[in-house]
Amino acid sequence: MEQQSVGKNKRKRLAPLRVHMAPINSIGGPPIFSHKAPSEEFLEAIQSPEGPDSATCFFCGRVHFSAEAKKPKNLLSNHILHEASSLTIGFLEKRIFVFDCPCNAAAIYEKLFWQHLRVFAKYSQAWARTKLEKAQEKLDLANSIVPE
Repeated sequence: MEQQSVGKNKRKRLAPLRVHMAPINSIGGPPIFSHKAPSEEFLEAIQSPEGPDSATCFFCGRVHFSAEAKKPKNLLSNHILHEASSLTIGFLEKRIFVFDCPCNAAAIYEKLFWQHLRVFAKYSQAWARTKLEKAQEKLDLANSIVPE
């Protein structure tokens, strides 16, 4: 790793955090990232308000088609047909995940969240505390100008 000098201290430059997305299946075909589907609560949290007629899952490359979508004449093994009139999609790291995709890539992110729940909770508390302190400062300033 490359060293970066910061004042008197030397710190290692760290690579950006990336979720390890190694597929479970080593046999040919589109990957499966988890045998367990993500929870309904997690899917609800990442769900996009509007779904398209067709979409490609970024994580596995499977192409999904709704009942209303124009489908190719020759369906391939990585094409998946859905009965719904539109697809339900979500975004993970600005990448499309199609709900009900057999790769279950969203489950990896949910697992990451639960493994680091304490870190996320501490961050959320610190963030909220900072926002509350700033709001209180603004309220105090406003009250000093115009008393209640």
